[in-house]
Amino acid sequence: MRIKIYLYGQLRRHAHLLMDAHGNSGWLDLPVDTTVRDITDYLGLDMTEILLMDINGQRVDLNAGIREGDTVAFFPMADGG
Repeated sequence: MRIKIYLYGQLRRHAHLLMDAHGNSGWLDLPVDTTVRDITDYLGLDMTEILLMDINGQRVDLNAGIREGDTVAFFPMADGG
């Protein structure tokens, strides 16, 4: 299944792992029954850097399941200076 991924702030340094990456977003093709945790593991995201994760604009936890066509976003703890 194909899903859209958004990586904000310093997390966008992992965007090179996404297909058709443009800026902070891109696509992943994933197996059915994928969870948010599977995505963080695949992208090598450090959970201490993540403030929140959402699917289609709804805040979720690591065990949330992903469905075909979902949009998953990861927001960092802090950004800026």
